[in-house]
Amino acid sequence: MGDVQNNVPPAFSSCFSVSIVTQKEEEPLLEASEAGNMQPATIVITEPEEVHLRLEALGLRSDLLDEVRLAWAAAEAGASPFEPITAPGTKGWIAGTGVLREALSLEDWAPQDVRNLPLSVHPAKTHSITVTSGDERTGIAHLTPTTKNPKGVVVADAVAANMELDFGKEYRRQEVSRARRVKSAPKMYLMLVTSTNDELRAEVSKPSKIVKKQIVEWSERIILSTISRHPEPMVPQRGIDFGQGQEIDVPVARR
Repeated sequence: MGDVQNNVPPAFSSCFSVSIVTQKEEEPLLEASEAGNMQPATIVITEPEEVHLRLEALGLRSDLLDEVRLAWAAAEAGASPFEPITAPGTKGWIAGTGVLREALSLEDWAPQDVRNLPLSVHPAKTHSITVTSGDERTGIAHLTPTTKNPKGVVVADAVAANMELDFGKEYRRQEVSRARRVKSAPKMYLMLVTSTNDELRAEVSKPSKIVKKQIVEWSERIILSTISRHPEPMVPQRGIDFGQGQEIDVPVARR
């Protein structure tokens, strides 16, 4: 994945460099964990070109997803130490969600709020995406991340819908009382974001197993490039002589 600094808003690009009403919800009747050992191996996509192609197939752009992370980080940084301890993460989630949904709405994705879950639904209604916090394993290909906060019935239904797509009738037979609701649920991807003192990591992943309201397994993970919080040092390249006896230094960032 190439340098995306030219694609992000100026307000965000100066600090980073790319190395990238509560309501009671019913308990889900069936968690995907009850599907037993039907879980297939997770597809993990890490190569930049493959990531680009897979995101493109889903109607997503890596530069937009970078903007989401940068907006998240900027909002986190704006939290006051006098605010609740959850303020940075909450503000980051709100800002990142806003950037993603506004941009996707311009590309005919439909913003929907289902039981307080902010979704963007693809124009073909084949899948949806939402932004959420991931744990410290987010964005690391050889580790399995989980969601940082508990997920409710909407995500549980979406996981069931994902499983129905992946496993067909064998899984669908287990869905009785929720069958109609699950059938109408869009196939869902989560954009997991995690922020550390040094970097911003993220991935777009399709959940396949939920245990005690936490996503613990994924059928597909698209790993995004890491965004460093520390600008890389600039070193001058050998000067270019334009024939006037004067050399101009061209700064080059170390990768």
